[in-house]
Amino acid sequence: MSRSMVEVRLCSQYDIDLEGARDLISVASKTLAESVSTQQRPEFVAQQMDRLEALAVKAQEEGNLAVALGCYKELHALAKLT
Repeated sequence: MSRSMVEVRLCSQYDIDLEGARDLISVASKTLAESVSTQQRPEFVAQQMDRLEALAVKAQEEGNLAVALGCYKELHALAKLT
């Protein structure tokens, strides 16, 4: 989703003006960048693998095999990085 679409959705969802949406995105981006910079790569990869595995299980339970397969492919790709 483009940044402008995110801004529009924030404005409508939280009933804020465009400037407020831009400020919110800026703060969220800065917070995310700080948390990623302090996190070690192996810890990050493990966290992402846990999330993908949980998503794959949920997708299988709901019968969405295409999503589950995509998750397993991503897990495989992440496993190659370690």
